[in-house]
Amino acid sequence: MGETHFYTANATEWQTVLLSGGFTDEGVACYVYLQAEGGLAPLFRLFHPTTGAHFYTMNAAERDNAATNLGYTNEGIACYIHAQQAPGTVPFYRAYQGSSDDHFYTTNLAEHQNAVAHLGYSDEGVTGWVLNGPAVDAVPLHRMYGPETHTYFQNLGSMAGWAQVEITSSGMITYSGHVHNDAAIAEAFDFRIRAVVGNTQAVLAQFSGHVSGTGGTPQERNCYWTQTETRADVAANYKALVASNAFHVYEEKKGSITGVLQEIGTFVGTWLDQVVLDTTVTVIDVSGVGFLAFALAEAVGYATGTGPAVAQIVQGVLWLKGPEGTLFALAADGLGSLGQQRRQMTPKEYAWANAQVFSDTLPDRARIYLTDTLGGGGRPFTFPEVGGTISVNIGPDYTNPTASGFGSTFLHELTHAWQIAHTPFDSVWMAQELAAQLAGQSSYDVGPAGPPFDTFGPEAQAMIVQHWYENGQHTNDPYYVYIQDNIRAGQP
Repeated sequence: MGETHFYTANATEWQTVLLSGGFTDEGVACYVYLQAEGGLAPLFRLFHPTTGAHFYTMNAAERDNAATNLGYTNEGIACYIHAQQAPGTVPFYRAYQGSSDDHFYTTNLAEHQNAVAHLGYSDEGVTGWVLNGPAVDAVPLHRMYGPETHTYFQNLGSMAGWAQVEITSSGMITYSGHVHNDAAIAEAFDFRIRAVVGNTQAVLAQFSGHVSGTGGTPQERNCYWTQTETRADVAANYKALVASNAFHVYEEKKGSITGVLQEIGTFVGTWLDQVVLDTTVTVIDVSGVGFLAFALAEAVGYATGTGPAVAQIVQGVLWLKGPEGTLFALAADGLGSLGQQRRQMTPKEYAWANAQVFSDTLPDRARIYLTDTLGGGGRPFTFPEVGGTISVNIGPDYTNPTASGFGSTFLHELTHAWQIAHTPFDSVWMAQELAAQLAGQSSYDVGPAGPPFDTFGPEAQAMIVQHWYENGQHTNDPYYVYIQDNIRAGQP
């Protein structure tokens, strides 16, 4: 499904859609009225929940056919316009693009003709007559062009109802559904519906509710929900999510007869049963770092609160609990060993690192934890955890990381902690950084000094620090300018 046009005369709706819906403002299409005055008639608005497209018509029969036979939902009256040409009005042309289900309306004849001749639209004539400029009692009809959308729908199996997730290329997630209990069924029950879109990159949405049984009102025996959220990781992985064409719905209910609700650790295992993570790769690239994004408040609350430990293995995959309600999954070759030891960085180690390189620009010591976990190939890696802590995973050397044989590697990993403290990042950045840390030598290449510090990747920046330390920490070293002007100044 492609991008579509959206029109509204409601200023509040216009602002809300621009802020949260990922639409681009294309200005004022024309001027219309909000009240039925002499010579005016309603312009009806309909919405197609599968394609995300809106449709506007003055023809009541056309409206009814679209709602009855074409899958559209009637959204009422958008505004009032002239059904016949009146003084001061201009035609409001309509065109249609079947591939995106987009109805395009404009007063600009040249724009209309270009859409028909070159952009795959068909001419559908004139919808009505509108004002091309401001007038007494007239308001702007705002025109927006919206994101590509993809909708996943599934009827429930163990209970009556359905679940639907819509994602957009701008990262917006809309999770909606309905659970119904028949009046003839005596048992009331609590339920939880988890919906997962995608495979190795995936988004989880969750809703819990309750429906009554016999004796309950129709309202009490039906539960509807709609939740929305916008996430950068969904926008960045939109094409992969759509390409996977994967949608799984997990249903749980608890009543006097049915069993206990499933916990998230078991759920992750169930989800992984249906996901094939590549365990044969020898180089982990971005596609080898999976993530399970916990979308919307209920799921995020679980993932950041009582969910899995900071790091744990589920069915041979290392799961790391990251920021923004996200679990990152490293396939088998992305993991050398999952350690058992974890401790806070000591005051002595913190003072040493600041004295050697960072000059008090490291994140607060209370945030930094050292562990004996290692990545694939025995490589250390650093990871921002839920709650603001940072794990520096350096294997058995975590016991004495400032020792002469390991100090430069420790400073390399602490540079990643510095980056986390000074660089705005989200789960997209984290997936890319994990991939780079575990990818092998190519991501560590630095090249000569000279380019701005922010043009180097995270691994190359860390190698600059490591090289400068290993080469004697001289102020005439070509890399020293980055230590002075960037690292010690806290300027990424």
